[in-house]
Amino acid sequence: MFEKDAPVIIKPTSDIFIVSFLSAPKNEPSLRSIINAALQDKGGRKLIETARVLNPFNIKKHIFDKRIALDVRVEDNRKRAFNIEIQTYPHPAFCERILYGWANSYSSQLVVGENYKNLKAVITIVITEFAICRQLGKIHSVFELRECEHPDFVFSDHIQLHVWQLDKLIKGHTEVLEDVTPDFAHWSNFFVFGNKISEAEMTALTDNDPRIIEAYRELQQFTADPQIQELARQRHLFLVDYHLAMNAFKKEGKKEGRKEGRKEGKKEGRKEGIKKGKKEGQAEGIRNTILVILRKRFTNVPQEIETAIQQMNDPIALELLSSHALDCQTLDDFVTVALK
Repeated sequence: MFEKDAPVIIKPTSDIFIVSFLSAPKNEPSLRSIINAALQDKGGRKLIETARVLNPFNIKKHIFDKRIALDVRVEDNRKRAFNIEIQTYPHPAFCERILYGWANSYSSQLVVGENYKNLKAVITIVITEFAICRQLGKIHSVFELRECEHPDFVFSDHIQLHVWQLDKLIKGHTEVLEDVTPDFAHWSNFFVFGNKISEAEMTALTDNDPRIIEAYRELQQFTADPQIQELARQRHLFLVDYHLAMNAFKKEGKKEGRKEGRKEGKKEGRKEGIKKGKKEGQAEGIRNTILVILRKRFTNVPQEIETAIQQMNDPIALELLSSHALDCQTLDDFVTVALK
């Protein structure tokens, strides 16, 4: 925890910095560079030539918006869609959430009656500070839709999920950059060390890459802004509150699970009772967490929304809904998902 008047450290992986930096029209070359670094690192031939941000973010208009998850949605010259997202904290249903986001972006391209041939590829690039594919031991993994026994056969190139894992580099394992392209290595070094080393050190580390140096300088200006410092402080406090609430409710869920197991009484039913109780307790904990998030963000939550949430019992579905509670821009936006 930081002291009240102490400056907040804003990392290059801060989503408020990333979306602000990449949303600015003057930084379109850097946006293209990040996307192409991911594509080219895995042998992609169809690099992007233009990048148009579909959801530009103006930090000054959202100075007290404490949302945790922000993304950058981009359309390239081939009308392909790219979703760039930064995640610094692990999430119990992280993979499901990323897949859900891809599916939502893909399906939203069409309205009823339109031709499926109008659909374009949606490529997700998620940058994390934690391991998603730990067993692979790589900084960059790409997931596609391929035939399991004949991986050369691609069912469709409309889905591609890039996982850019910074955890090993954060821990000092620079060898993870040995097999990646120079651009990918440069941006990885900026994401991890951009707020830790001097401009001269960053210049040397990234071979004087002008896009990285520009990003480095913008990060320094961004951090020096007192309004942005206040936004970062508010977001940090909200994030702490959220994780404290989530951990408390998880503990309560385990406690409820043990109670349910004891109620079963019979030895042969005790194991099943504990299993059932844990699931119900987990669901109850997540339901309470969703309500905490909504009340903090929107103050007044209508009774019909609370009732709908309390009637949900699937922990995975609730985890996804908790993410949406963090991401949604308005309460109406949340309702379209929660009550559909």
